Amino acid sequence: MLAAAGTDKALDELTIQVTIKNMSFHVTGYGREGEPTAIVVRNDDGVTHGFYSPLFKETPVRLEGEGYQVTGKEGPSFRLDPGKTMTLHFTKGAPAAPLTMMNPLRRHVIWCDMHPDVKGELFIIERRGG
Repeated sequence: MLAAAGTDKALDELTIQVTIKNMSFHVTGYGREGEPTAIVVRNDDGVTHGFYSPLFKETPVRLEGEGYQVTGKEGPSFRLDPGKTMTLHFTKGAPAAPLTMMNPLRRHVIWCDMHPDVKGELFIIERRGG
């Protein structure tokens, strides 16, 4: 029997909220390896900001909203004008290995490629097998 359209839902995304305000990143939430994650970025400053992480070099990202992608020497970066919001959707890695306490939390550096003093961290819970 075939499932009715719309009843085979994808996993809900984990959400990381990033607000850029007073020339700094304010981050809440986390992602989990192998699960869909959304980073919602809101620019509450009066200038355009970039949003870059080395995570984006190894993980495909789908952009939605009012931001735009640029290609820099370090890889893809996303730009966001004042008062605008964008969402970056991605799934990092796979959930094949069991979660252990060996290395359960990985930090991913984020920064504005336009203003190098604007930086922060994203947290992704990773699974490491023995």
